Amino acid sequence: MSHVGNSKGFTIVELMLAMAFISVLMVAIAMTVIQIMNAYNKGMTLRSVDQAGRSVSQDIRYTLASSQILDVGAAGEGGVDFVPQIQLGGVINNPDGGRLCTGSYSYIWNTGKGLSNPINRFATGDDVIRLVKIRDNSKAYCNVVLTPQVQREGASELLGSEDRQLAVQSFKIITAAADPIMQQALYKVTLELGTSDENALNRDATVATIDTNCKPPSDDASQRDYCAVSKFEFSARTGNRGN
Repeated sequence: MSHVGNSKGFTIVELMLAMAFISVLMVAIAMTVIQIMNAYNKGMTLRSVDQAGRSVSQDIRYTLASSQILDVGAAGEGGVDFVPQIQLGGVINNPDGGRLCTGSYSYIWNTGKGLSNPINRFATGDDVIRLVKIRDNSKAYCNVVLTPQVQREGASELLGSEDRQLAVQSFKIITAAADPIMQQALYKVTLELGTSDENALNRDATVATIDTNCKPPSDDASQRDYCAVSKFEFSARTGNRGN
């Protein structure tokens, strides 16, 4: 007596369904990994901006605490000790750089939009100034007649050089209160700091406000995961610790 085997295998339809399921699963896993990486990159970008902003704010606050009263001009538009800088043909509300001289240290920067043709340069070398701090007891760097180039020796770059290159997008300082007799004053400082890819940023140069922001995801030039701009507002008092 002979017996005929009755074992069954996968049909073509079943194989196709299994392959389709595996393909969908792999796509879902890939999309999840991409989303996780995007969230990670965005988080690291925000963290980089936040850490730099806090560090710079603290540095400026500490330096001003040992300074005498500064002349920053009316409404923070510039004075003897605060010099917003504009390239020829530029817009007054949208400086290309600036200098703040405290009598002990001076802060010198190029704004993000000015990095391609920096208004502030080192006297030697090709390194780009983002935001440097340099000893300047005589406030020589705020001399608008000479506007000396920055000496590399003794200059400290506060924004460093890293993968997420940062830049000062705008800087403003105004006098909130002053007591010339006591040589004390209170200043409100607004620092806008962010990534420096100009193609990924929106800025309105027609208004005297600090409102640079990243382009939305719908824009072809958007770099959502690698773009971040934050505004840091803080008060700083001169004359806290004497000279």
